[in-house]
Amino acid sequence: GTTVVVDAKPTTLEAGEDGGFRLYVGEDRSNLDCRFYENKFPEIESVVMVNVRNIADMGAYVSLLEYNNIEGMILLSELSRRRIRSIHKLIRV
Repeated sequence: GTTVVVDAKPTTLEAGEDGGFRLYVGEDRSNLDCRFYENKFPEIESVVMVNVRNIADMGAYVSLLEYNNIEGMILLSELSRRRIRSIHKLIRV
């Protein structure tokens, strides 16, 4: 990673596994943890913003954006009540 000084704090920019970048301010790497709610996990049947990481035969692996990017899986049966001919037409990475 590349380190620069911003407001007298070392800032590190690292390449992520998904091709994106992660920015860390200072030495504490948890400073960009982001959770919008007190609960660690969402309630059952609640609507959550996600980022699709990978599409598999059984469903889609996602990161829960509002819950500190914890990983989860959405099963095909949860995506649609109808028969899914192509999951790639239904969701995108």
